[in-house]
Order: sequence, then structure tokens, then C-alpha cells
Amino acid sequence: MDGPRVLSLAEFEAEAGRFDDTAATMSGVDTYCSSSDWILAARHAFHSSLKPRVFSGAAGYGALLADVQGSLGRTLFPMEASWCLACPLVGPEPVALAYMLRAYLLMNPAWDSLLLAGIEESAPLFHALLTAFAGDHRLYQGVTVSRLKADLGGGVDGYMSRRSASFRNNLRRALRRCHEAGVTFQVHRQAEAWEPHFARIMAVEQASWKGLSQQGVAEGAMRLFYERLMARQVPLGRSRWIFARLDNQDIGYLLGGVLGSTFRGYQFSFDESYRNLSLGNVLQYHMIQELCHEGIGTYDLGVEMDYKRAWGEHEQITTSLLIKR
Repeated sequence: MDGPRVLSLAEFEAEAGRFDDTAATMSGVDTYCSSSDWILAARHAFHSSLKPRVFSGAAGYGALLADVQGSLGRTLFPMEASWCLACPLVGPEPVALAYMLRAYLLMNPAWDSLLLAGIEESAPLFHALLTAFAGDHRLYQGVTVSRLKADLGGGVDGYMSRRSASFRNNLRRALRRCHEAGVTFQVHRQAEAWEPHFARIMAVEQASWKGLSQQGVAEGAMRLFYERLMARQVPLGRSRWIFARLDNQDIGYLLGGVLGSTFRGYQFSFDESYRNLSLGNVLQYHMIQELCHEGIGTYDLGVEMDYKRAWGEHEQITTSLLIKR
């Protein structure tokens, strides 16, 4: 049997649609953050100097990077390893995928450690990897990461019926405050050019508490990451964003992207001068309205935080696996 085919970065970009379609068939992994949009944006922002190690075969795809990592030595790891959300292996059949990875490593023996992430511990792929490597490698389980998701089944009314009475009352008050103040909301799915919209988003970010305390995403590698996401997604109609506006000024935004029937929220912020309007909650509600109208079934709220528990009802926990020779 022929071994996996090694792909250049340009070849991988050309096959990104097929890669994403393959990822969408998987269960037990963070499908959205394993998509080409997410991992290629992460590679561009955080590891642009590292050469990709991408391969494909009948079982699917692998998308890794290589670097020397201290005591780990020559290490292969996911293109997005900053948050350990992305699974670098995509394919419909876990056992075949695990053995395709083994075949690739035999073809490319210059490695000491391999980090895999974004896989549920109970997933067939996780167990297939244990079976494929436990006999002649050292295996270590790494960090676990939790993210929260909201079920948008039943539309806005169905979603709201599953929220608590206090949540609904607080949201109604926030919506009323924004209405009385004259706040309007612009919802976008497409644009002729993404750059002006990204500039507006970053201007709001800089005026938020995060930006004012230099903890936001308006500079450095994080800015590059979201810039590349919009650059990839807007031309394909996969980006979604909302502006809250008052007196012809942007005072809040929410940005995310769509893959299949899932919307992944990226960031939202608002001008700190308007904190009393509860713009974060109102932006979330308007995005949910838009997603329900569009027929999106899941709102992936991202990594678990206390405030997200009021919005989401399902938790996905994934883990990482370190394989050493």
C-alpha cells in the first residue's frame, strides 16, 4: 500500500475545502477549531516561520508543524497549539487515521515527540491512537480544555425557553436600555472588502476595558490571528459580525465564523464608556437571532468561562496526548 502523500502549504490551501468537509464528518473532536480557517490563521499568526508537515491519504489528513522544543526535542504539534483546541488529524475512520499517522512518522523519522490535541478522551480516535502507539512508544495525557455550546434548536423562542427566568428578565432590561438610548445594530454576513470592517472592530477593541488595559486582541499575534480569519472567511461568506452603533459611532462588536451548522464565536467587546448598557449580552442576543433566522443549529461559545454558562448548555471537554519515541 502506498504511504501518505506529503502536501506543500500551497497544495494544502488548494485542498482546504476537502479538508474541512472531512473534518465535518468527525465526532469526538473540536470540529470547528480543527478546520482549515482556524489552523491556518493560527499558523500565520503564531508560527509563520515553521514549515508545515501536512500529509493525506485514504484515511484523511494530518496537519502538523515541527520545531525543537526544549526537553521534548524535535517536536511535531498541531498548527494551532496555543489553546490545544485543534485536532491535527481529520478523517472518518479513527483506526485508519491513527495508522496513517504511524505510516507518516515511519516515512519521516526525524522526530522525538508528537503532541496531539482537541480530542475527547472517550472518542474512538483517542483509543485508536493508544492502540496504535502504546506498544512501542511512551504516551502521556496532557491538558484538558472545556468549551461551552448553545443549542439553537427551536429558534429564538425555543432557545429563550431554556434560559432561566432571571436571565430572561435581565436581558429584557438590557434590550430596553439599548432601545431607549437609541442604539442600533448592523448585522453582516458578507462585504466587498473585509479590511474596513476589521479596522472598525479593532477601533472598538481599543476602546474596551481589554484594550485600555492592553489585554485585548488589537495588537500583536492575536490581532494577526483574527485578521487572517476574516481575510480567509469573508470572501467565502463564512464570517459573521455585528456592530452596535450610537450617534453614528461603533460602540460594540461581536465577531465569529460559520462551518456547516455551527457558529463559533471569536470575540466581542464594547466601548468602556457604555458599560451601563450591557452591550455584551445584547450583542449575543442579536447574534442568536441572526443565527436562528439562518438555520444555524449550534453556537460554540468557545473556552469555558463563568459568564458563558448562562448562554450555553452543553460542555465539550477535549484532551491532549503526548507521544514520545
